[in-house]
Amino acid sequence: MTACPKCHVAVEDSEEYCEACGAKLSPTTTATDGPLAQEICAPAPTDTDLSGTASTCLACGGEVADDGYCGTCGARAPKHRDHFTEQPAAWVAAVCDRGLRHTRNEDAVALSAGDKPGSHAVLIVCDGVSSSVDSDLASLAGARAARDVLASSHSRGMGTGISLIAAVVARIGAAHGVRGAVKLWTFTEQPLAVMDYGPLATRDGARRFEVTHAREAKGHLVATLKGIATREDAERLNGVELYVAREKLPATGEDEYYHADLIGLAAVTPANEPLGRVIAIHNFGAGDIIEIGPAHGATMLLPFTNAVVPSVDLEGGRVVIELPSEIDGDTSTDAEI
Repeated sequence: MTACPKCHVAVEDSEEYCEACGAKLSPTTTATDGPLAQEICAPAPTDTDLSGTASTCLACGGEVADDGYCGTCGARAPKHRDHFTEQPAAWVAAVCDRGLRHTRNEDAVALSAGDKPGSHAVLIVCDGVSSSVDSDLASLAGARAARDVLASSHSRGMGTGISLIAAVVARIGAAHGVRGAVKLWTFTEQPLAVMDYGPLATRDGARRFEVTHAREAKGHLVATLKGIATREDAERLNGVELYVAREKLPATGEDEYYHADLIGLAAVTPANEPLGRVIAIHNFGAGDIIEIGPAHGATMLLPFTNAVVPSVDLEGGRVVIELPSEIDGDTSTDAEI
């Protein structure tokens, strides 16, 4: 064990740089002897004060003043953010350190994980912006906010990234006629309710469409979209999904679920044997179909009924599947889940 000649924090003999201050270490640096060495080896305290420093000097054991320097030996006390760690569970951890040429650690990491090893983990890394004020605090606050959003959504299956903030309510089909009308397949309980949400956005949010007129047809709507006036314009929209912000959606009733909350949930048998994950919800006109993607083999298309899906546990992140005697399958290629 040796001591850093700049900040006097104890370091291992094999270390080339000091973790506390970043100084390059000399192989001739002598170690600190006696009981003080044991105190120096103790890990830096961790608290919720992101900009704070250790209250006790790691070099001499003296009291650290408000300016961040030891009142006894004058050594700079490392801030909690200089060497920042996150370990929400025993099996996973993350760390980020202050760079050698920086006065503060502007990078940040935030981590969330389940207690069971290998169950699930969420890792967010943010890069601080050196020219901004308090970038070290901003980057960590941003990382933690993103982590909390993803962690809270895990129990709902997470689905795709867009499903956390928006839900698909309609899909544009083929062109209808020569004046820009389209077939519109809606996923709302009442087909015409899709007009109640105002302008609808594409998946990437780059375009917005307002349904100015719609009438019911067999299994779909025939709709007119603002700004779409020709058949050619309408044909280019075939297959585009339209989204609405989740906060605009009404609360679901008992045994009602949004597709976005189901996609990604684990599928298990009543005996808790894994079957795969929910990868899609379909409706081809004869009722909802749940598609299960196993780790290997064909995907399964099952009727979304109480008999086949007796339990949906959003908080637990799973659906229980009672397999019928005959199952419709997709191709034999491995499912992407």
